[in-house]
Amino acid sequence: MKWYEFDPDRLIFEYETMTNVIPLAVACHLNDGQLAWEVEVKDIPPGVEAQPLRVLIIYPDCFPGKPARICPIEHPLPKEHVGHKWHRYTNGDICLVKPVNWRICYTASDCVEKLADWYFNYLCLANGLIESFPEQGRAQLGN
Repeated sequence: MKWYEFDPDRLIFEYETMTNVIPLAVACHLNDGQLAWEVEVKDIPPGVEAQPLRVLIIYPDCFPGKPARICPIEHPLPKEHVGHKWHRYTNGDICLVKPVNWRICYTASDCVEKLADWYFNYLCLANGLIESFPEQGRAQLGN
């Protein structure tokens, strides 16, 4: 049984919170029965030229017990940009929350908000504006 069959109220809550945060988010049903959202983030630091980042936010079968996967799908990020420094797993997925820090109250819309900061920080690091990701939130750039 999929998580959304077991807990249809959570599915409704996920839909409502996501469409409130990103009205143009596209809900997807993947071939293996997993649900996902396709979203785009456009948080680009001043002076940096970059395309928006499109990702799939994929709910795992055991959601909300485990975090959603964040998979870039458009304009692939460099394969060498993986590991702790980049907050990316070796398969290319983005790490927004350490799995041990994930809480069942977190939603896909929480992931989108963290993703906007992640992309901003990623572009800052990739363009030499910062030396490492901040401990939390968005990098503060000097004027």
